[in-house]
Amino acid sequence: MTGVGTAPVPPGDLRGRTVTSALWVAADKWVNRLASLLVFAVIGRLLDPAEIGVAALAATFVALFQVLAEQGFSDALVQRRDLDREHPEAAFWVSLGSAVVLAAALAACAGPIAAALDAPQLAPVLQVLCLTLVLSALSLTPAALLQRDFGFKRLTQRRVTANLLGGVVGVVAAVLGAGVWAIVAQSLTSAVVGVLVLWTVLPWRPRLRVSRAAVRDLRGVGTSVIGIQLFAFLNAQADKFVIGAVISPAALGYYYIGTRIISILSDVQTAVIQSVSLTALSRVQDDAPRFRRAFLSLTGASAAIGVLTYATFAALAPVVVPLVFGDQWGPSVLITQVLCAMGALNSVLVFDRTALIAVGRSKLALLVTAVQCVVGVVAVVVAVPFGILAVAVAVTVRQYLVWPLRLRALHRALGLPVWAYLRQWLAPAAAGLLVFGVLTGLLAVLPTWEGTWPRVGVVLGGGVLAVGLYLAAGAVLFRGTLRELVGVLRGRRTS
Repeated sequence: MTGVGTAPVPPGDLRGRTVTSALWVAADKWVNRLASLLVFAVIGRLLDPAEIGVAALAATFVALFQVLAEQGFSDALVQRRDLDREHPEAAFWVSLGSAVVLAAALAACAGPIAAALDAPQLAPVLQVLCLTLVLSALSLTPAALLQRDFGFKRLTQRRVTANLLGGVVGVVAAVLGAGVWAIVAQSLTSAVVGVLVLWTVLPWRPRLRVSRAAVRDLRGVGTSVIGIQLFAFLNAQADKFVIGAVISPAALGYYYIGTRIISILSDVQTAVIQSVSLTALSRVQDDAPRFRRAFLSLTGASAAIGVLTYATFAALAPVVVPLVFGDQWGPSVLITQVLCAMGALNSVLVFDRTALIAVGRSKLALLVTAVQCVVGVVAVVVAVPFGILAVAVAVTVRQYLVWPLRLRALHRALGLPVWAYLRQWLAPAAAGLLVFGVLTGLLAVLPTWEGTWPRVGVVLGGGVLAVGLYLAAGAVLFRGTLRELVGVLRGRRTS
């Protein structure tokens, strides 16, 4: 192995490989998230809010330790222009060693953490879930190598297999009355299967050696990336931690349903494009005009798809949430609607940090993420005495308050015209407001729909109406973006 993906990619080839990769990621996200939604809906009907809250708290701690174990090496491997054999080997062994140490530390601290949060059931859950840190470390470097070489087909096959088998185990465990352990069983099964499949499809095997020079090379980007990921973690998880610690695990359960819905919506649309963005943008990091065109193309497509998704779901949430998760999750409806306003903005913000990392401005990305994290944590702490809805409003407003800083960072690093970037979101946002207003008005005047199939009819009819309205408005407000999306799909079909 002399390098991975080191050859320049011609413009046409880059576009083709990016589109192909995006389609595979789309298949990955849609299959996995639809399966995840089905599994989560079944588990949500069988578990009470307190059990969901305990699982959410455990996932928060595991996610924090996982960021520390990875050390940003995965993104560094993808971003680096030239890659020698020593680089992935160093990333693998350092990440794995860190994961083993951190898993042991988490297991040892599980009891005190549970006692501090007054959640006794949390301790054994953490002690078992810490195993996923090691399993994740076994997957990080091979997955990064596949991603670097546009190997998204194999990554998709791996995740689909792992998540489907994990989902089956989780549902069976929930039906048998395992409670929160159903979620634990699902997570462990998915992690184990994911490791086995990944190491089967990838021929790369690391030698038992670590090059200090390779570690130093990767740490140039990796140190900033881990800082970004830590601040992003605090930014994304502070609300859940504070709710679980200050209010109750049951309150966190209601809030977690809303955040999980937003996560699923993100994965089935904006994350499709985001997953290939670092790979694609890193290949044109030395060509500024081409980089800006690619960046604006990515953000325009993501905003057009994302705003429609969140506007439609926000309007239909009073029907969808009880339909999917059960009537007992009614308090999660308004939380979900508020968080959809954040998701709509995130559909265009999602590429900011990726673009800064791709052009080697990871320290600037770290600064922006740190400021957003501080604003977010303060907002959550101020809002939590007023309840979980106030927290949802706070984290949503936080995104809009920090947006000007992110715009300035992009302008400085990329020479990006601010208005050209804003236009990518403002036009779809106007169409999204139209969709939300019309659907909300219709639901207000229609009779109350009870029962499964009437609700399904409302959701399907509302979805069709939303798409029609949005496309009609888009033909006036952002025709160029729609034309480009259609062109990409037609080009793929004829290629």
